[in-house]
This record gives sequence, C-alpha cells and structure tokens, in this order.
Amino acid sequence: SSMHYRETHGMRFMGQQKHILDTLDQIENCTLALDRFRSHSRAAELLAGGGPSRQRTLFCPTDEAFEARAREMGVTVDDLLRDDVDVLYHIHDGRFRSQDWWKQNMHLRGGHHIPTVAGEDLSITTDTKLNVRFGDAICIATDKVCTNGLIHFVDRVILPPSRYGGQDIQRSEGGAGVQLEDDSGVIQLIISRQTSGQVFTIEVGPDDTVQQIKEAIFAHQPLAISD
Repeated sequence: SSMHYRETHGMRFMGQQKHILDTLDQIENCTLALDRFRSHSRAAELLAGGGPSRQRTLFCPTDEAFEARAREMGVTVDDLLRDDVDVLYHIHDGRFRSQDWWKQNMHLRGGHHIPTVAGEDLSITTDTKLNVRFGDAICIATDKVCTNGLIHFVDRVILPPSRYGGQDIQRSEGGAGVQLEDDSGVIQLIISRQTSGQVFTIEVGPDDTVQQIKEAIFAHQPLAISD
C-alpha cells in the first residue's frame, strides 16, 4: 500500500518514560487533570504505582477539555472531577492500546465497553466523522507510553452515565473535517480536527480500502504523542 501519514500539528514532549502521574507533570495543558488525579488517594495510588507487570490506562482530559465541559454544564472547571466516581471513571485497570479496539473491529460492531476503576463500564465507539469516542469525549491523541501503562487524551471530561445519564448535557461538536485533493494520481486526505487544531495528511493509493484508510487514521497514530 502507498498509504502513510504526515503529522503537521500535535501534542509533543521529550524525555524518558515515567509513570503516568509524572508523565502528566511534563505536559503543559494537563494541569487540571494532574491536580485531580494526584490529590485523589486511590487515583494517585493507581497512576503512580504498578509497573511492567501491572499496567493502567488513563483517559485524560486536557485543560481545554475541562473548560469545554464546564461551559456545556454551566459550571466552573473547579466543579469538575471532584466526585470519586467521576475521577475513577477515567481509569482502566489494565493496558488498553488504541490498536486493541481496531483489532476487535469495534468500529464495525457498533462499539465496545471496557471496565473502569469506578465500577462502571466506559463505552468506546466510532462516530460518522471517524472520531473515536470514550463516552461522548473525542480521543485527540493516543498511546502515550508510560512505565506503568498508557495515556489516551480526550477533548472532554468524561461523564459516568450513573451520575449524569438523566441530565440533558449537549456537547458543542467540532470533530474532524476531511478535504480531498488529487496529487499526481494519488488522493490525499487532508484531515483537520476542529477540536484540537491538529492537521495531518494521508496519501491513499488505488488499492487502499476504506478499512485501511481508517486504520491509517487511528491504528497508525497520526495523532499520537511522540515518545
């Protein structure tokens, strides 16, 4: 296949691998999440503990994710992630890579659920704009490898259905925009995410299938944070 991607914008940071909490401490736009997870005793134990044989996965809202969710709910960012269930709903006790949900063809089966430390399952779906969603939060960067697990970054604080299912909370949609260009016989998909400002290009050859295009967008990690 001629398919590949070129990342032109994205979240990056340098340094050796650290545990999840110390990794967040190096990322400028995750200060609010770091404060919540570090100050919660159970979350801090999970995210700073473990190791190669005991992995965790964190679904981490950026600072912008806090601000967007606070506007939608009519609250302040200080009000978010204060309840035990809300905090622990962002943590999976295990290693859950982005390639795992594609290997299981969850985008073809209409979604999947994984357990969280809060005791409540988190839904994983793919929407019509090819965004992977955890609950209603869009995944904007994936698979930041830490010594004790992984971090996926999301554009909203994720809301547990048990606490917010009855509330009419509407998110303002951004998502991904796709533009097609013809470049010497090769189709270029120029994909921009309005929620994060990230832009990348995938070149698609005549033999590439829709499935391969989806895998190039997600499984090949054009939005992944560099190690």
